Amino acid sequence: MNNTNFMYLTTLAHQHYRNSSTFQLKRINNMLSGAVILCDILGCLCIILNLFIISIIIRHRKKILKNIFYILVFHCSIVDLLRGCCLIIWGLPHTLISNYTAIYDRLLILKISKFTTMILRSCNLLTIFNLLIFTCNEFTVVHYPLFYRHRFRRRIVLIYLLFSWLISFIPGIVSLVFSNFFKSSQATTISNDNNYQSNGTFYSTGMRSNWRITNRRTALMFVNIASMFVTFLFCYLSLLIVLFSYGSIMCTIRRLRKANSMNEVFKLTSDRTNSLQSVFSRNNSEKSRRHWKNHLMCKYKHLVVIGTVLFVYILFLLPYSGIQLVAILHVTNVIVVPSHFALIKWSLQILTGLHAICQPLCYFRMVEFRLLACSGRQIRQQRSFSSNTIY
Repeated sequence: MNNTNFMYLTTLAHQHYRNSSTFQLKRINNMLSGAVILCDILGCLCIILNLFIISIIIRHRKKILKNIFYILVFHCSIVDLLRGCCLIIWGLPHTLISNYTAIYDRLLILKISKFTTMILRSCNLLTIFNLLIFTCNEFTVVHYPLFYRHRFRRRIVLIYLLFSWLISFIPGIVSLVFSNFFKSSQATTISNDNNYQSNGTFYSTGMRSNWRITNRRTALMFVNIASMFVTFLFCYLSLLIVLFSYGSIMCTIRRLRKANSMNEVFKLTSDRTNSLQSVFSRNNSEKSRRHWKNHLMCKYKHLVVIGTVLFVYILFLLPYSGIQLVAILHVTNVIVVPSHFALIKWSLQILTGLHAICQPLCYFRMVEFRLLACSGRQIRQQRSFSSNTIY
């Protein structure tokens, strides 16, 4: 009787554990599906916004593409457009793989997902390079304006952008080729083992082939960990560069504002001491005060816009570095459960998708860009970036 009760209680405990684990796994899968669908929605919004910005720039290309800033905006829009497409395609295996039961269809979906992951990783690296060139552009024009005006040309920017494309896509292509070479060499080793099996020498060659496969798999894992760790360090190095550069820009502009305000006060006091030209001096001082106030407001607005763009980039750097860290922990078996790894990765990917939407929205805070979007209005040349901007 006691043994029967013990077996019954053990069976109930086992069923309760299995039901609870099944419920937890189902809840994680539902959360993962929600994160994937949200990433797909963000990808669609990203495509719409960036297509609109690209159409605006192409429509006014003769007027604005002479400016370095709009060249960078155009490049960022193209990169974000690719990222939005990759976000949608990357989520397809999680939503479609349950509807396809054939092995060929599942393998095709996984191959597309793998190729999309390579493009998305390269576009994320391009986004970091865009952040650095934005920061370099602003830092140079504030601290070295003469050098910027004479040396910082469109040709240099285009060469830098081409160089960033090469650096971003070469590691992904090398990793993809290396993984395909590993699979082909593994298939060749298995076919050789089958030939050796027909000759009666299967065990010794099988041990050699297993050793080769293990070494190649270890080498591939080491390459992936090294690339993810380098990307993780590159994210935080870029974050430090941005914080230092933008802090220096803020201090420089604040110092210039204080110096110019003191000059304005000195001019006002000197004009008031001259009684013979009091009327003219009052009018001139009011004009100069209004002119300086408008100048400062223009500087301040552009500074807020640039700061918002850089803040959005910082919001991109932190989640993307977190994705690299979580991937390293998963490869090294610190995070063992695949569903937990996928949930954390897709949650961080949502933040990068938000960045791809917030970045084009930041451009519409500028009056110049809103005027470009309104095709019925004439754009005044004196308010364009080429004449009055901190770039």
